[in-house]
Amino acid sequence: MNHAVGAGGGAGLQACSARARQLARVVRERPREIGTASVGVVFALGLAVTTLVSRDGQSDLTTVTVREGPFVDTIVETGTLTAARLTLYTAPLGGQWKIVELVPEATSVAGGDLLARFDDSALRQTFDKEEALRRQLEAERLRAREELRLEGLQAAADLTTAQQQVQFAERDLANEQDGKGKLDVAQAESTLGEARREVQRTRTAYEDMKPLLAEGFITRAELDRAEQAWRRAEEQERLTALKLEALIRFERPAALGRTQAGVNDAREGVARARESAGARLAQRQATVAVIQSRLDETLARIVIVRDQMARTTITAQNPGLVVYRDLFFGSERRKPQVGDEVWANQPLIAVPDSSQLIVETRVREVDLHKVTTGQRVIVTVDAYPDLRLPASVALVGALAQEDPTRAGTKYFPVTVRLLAIDPKLRTGMTARVEIEVAALERALLVPLEAVFGVSAIGVVFGVATVMTALAVGEGGRRRALEEIASLGIDNVIVRAAKGQRAGLGAEHAPELRLADAVSLGQAVHEAVAVGALRTSRSEIRTGTRRAPAAVAGVTREWIHVADARVRAGRWLVERDQEERRRVALLGADLARVLYGSADPLGDRVYAAGEWYRVIGVLRSTDRGAALVGAEAIDRCVIVPLGALDVPLGVADSVDRVAEIVLRVAGGHDVERAGEAAGRLLDRRHPQVPGAAKAYEIVVPRELLRARLRAQRTFNAVLLAVGALTLLISGIGVMNIMLASVAERTQEIGVRRACGARRCDIVLQFAMESSLLCGAGGVAGLMLGAAFAWAVAIAAGWPVALSVRGIALALALASATGLVFGTYPACLAARLDPVDALRP
Repeated sequence: MNHAVGAGGGAGLQACSARARQLARVVRERPREIGTASVGVVFALGLAVTTLVSRDGQSDLTTVTVREGPFVDTIVETGTLTAARLTLYTAPLGGQWKIVELVPEATSVAGGDLLARFDDSALRQTFDKEEALRRQLEAERLRAREELRLEGLQAAADLTTAQQQVQFAERDLANEQDGKGKLDVAQAESTLGEARREVQRTRTAYEDMKPLLAEGFITRAELDRAEQAWRRAEEQERLTALKLEALIRFERPAALGRTQAGVNDAREGVARARESAGARLAQRQATVAVIQSRLDETLARIVIVRDQMARTTITAQNPGLVVYRDLFFGSERRKPQVGDEVWANQPLIAVPDSSQLIVETRVREVDLHKVTTGQRVIVTVDAYPDLRLPASVALVGALAQEDPTRAGTKYFPVTVRLLAIDPKLRTGMTARVEIEVAALERALLVPLEAVFGVSAIGVVFGVATVMTALAVGEGGRRRALEEIASLGIDNVIVRAAKGQRAGLGAEHAPELRLADAVSLGQAVHEAVAVGALRTSRSEIRTGTRRAPAAVAGVTREWIHVADARVRAGRWLVERDQEERRRVALLGADLARVLYGSADPLGDRVYAAGEWYRVIGVLRSTDRGAALVGAEAIDRCVIVPLGALDVPLGVADSVDRVAEIVLRVAGGHDVERAGEAAGRLLDRRHPQVPGAAKAYEIVVPRELLRARLRAQRTFNAVLLAVGALTLLISGIGVMNIMLASVAERTQEIGVRRACGARRCDIVLQFAMESSLLCGAGGVAGLMLGAAFAWAVAIAAGWPVALSVRGIALALALASATGLVFGTYPACLAARLDPVDALRP
């Protein structure tokens, strides 16, 4: 079985129920007195009607002209003329600003006109300093770019020189490999060949001379010289061979190595030149970039300062009338003036756009179905009554607003846009709007004097009485249904004794506990939900905002009985109740008061002497369910039952409850469930002699039945008065019609002579009396509505106009005219045409 907690009924509901029961009791106990008073009222009205209809036995017939023409039905309301768009001008950003020029208030300005100017001397000094720095940085940038260009030229020249050195070294290497080196080897080899040939020649010569010495052809000295020449040639050969070998093995490789090293050095020189040039160029480029960055920053600051300087002059964006905003200067609140210093972004001037004006008005809930966007409207203002401006309905609001001066009356906002603008108009003027809701090109127009003539006065008051009775009865029925529904039509409410609910305790009286709710849930089989509730009044605080509200400690199942809904966050869980967590849910209105449009989830509120963390916000309800006293659930704080430690001012009050609510399953007998709950509580809390009970049981369905019975009795009395009034007024209408027949005898004779049948004459006079009473019925409807609203305002009794009641009142009025006009119509039809035409 689910457990839940229900909200208790308010003091207003109890008072209304008590008045209804008292009225019913008076009607049952004194029927003769009430009947006599009703008859007296009816005869007083009849006497007044008879006096107006007949003076000294003579009938004063008032004749009017009924014509055909166009008819326009309008709804007339008042509203406030305002601008469709309001432009708000604030002080510029960045510290405080001194006002040096200000357009006078109430000045009419056009787009582009000066509104205010602030002291910009500090900005101009900053601007001049930044401009000087900009010029300096531009010169440095030019110098750095020139140095970068020269460094590029020098790097290109160094790279070209290094590349030329590589070419020279490569040529030396090629010369050493294929040129001079090969030539030296060839020369050495040729020299070695010559030396070898010389050795061969000298040796041959020596060998040839040796035989000649023996023969005596040559001397020993000549032979020795030949031998020495041979030996020198051999020595020269060896020397030449050694040179060739040294050249091939040592000198030529060394030369090749030197030239190759020169080539490598030249190539490394190119790389070094390229790297050095790149580094120097990068350094110059970095210098240019740094200067450019500083210049960009300076230009950005100049743009900002120039923009700030431009903002020190405020011009109007649209035409309108200048309105100053009130500001705080220390502890003084006044309008700004020249010489004042204001803070950044502080609103100073508001300029409503006078080229687009609207009227903020409202219509009653009963007229809402007649109003749609685009409907034609005529607007007049109190300041210029002769000025009639065309307009149209621009917007029909979706959220109803209740008039605090008229209980139960709701209005919907309507925005009307003016189609023509007059220069004399000013925002804030009181405007009167006529909304055209229906129009007929051809209609039968009856003058007001016919509607409110003496023949229809009785009908007017009779219909007004019937209308008042139906409106008051319907309003009371709806209010009863709403108030009882707020308690729960299928609920059974067990309340603690009055002293215990107030936290005072009751002498010798047992107390309601949470265990009682558990026992009721187990014993009452018709109940599908049961729970408990206790409340405490407290001031709710959060930050700088505070508001008085009711703090309700509930169990987690209470949401099912109260039919509440969570709009944001979550509902209470079992651990919240078991651990007595300091968590809370806020009603929709209370959340709006404390936080506005901000999100309250996760914030902390101070209530009933403790800080609670907000875990949810309840959905707004329009049924006005009272939780404690006159406080609605929308203005309450919901916390776990165990977390509300001292609601009753007693130390052991954790499990005490002020109310236990049982929800009965649909189709079951609620009264039987209430009786079963009473028997169980009598056993658990036997009454101490001389002491009051610990509880009282309220069954909302029984309250509803009693109130509706009293309401029906009251309605019957009012309807009886209205019926008697219509009866007397019908007699007056019949007398008037009889006089009309006597006055129009010749007219009847002419119609009969022209071929009109008797049924035509009957239909003519019956329709006249019916239309006459119908017109009086329309007037009676308006008068009855006024009476109903007067009752609502004076007695605080709710009223409601219904289509059924309007139709019934009109039907009664038309039926009165038709019934009481039939007899004069029949007399007119029975007239002889010849007798009727006689003078």
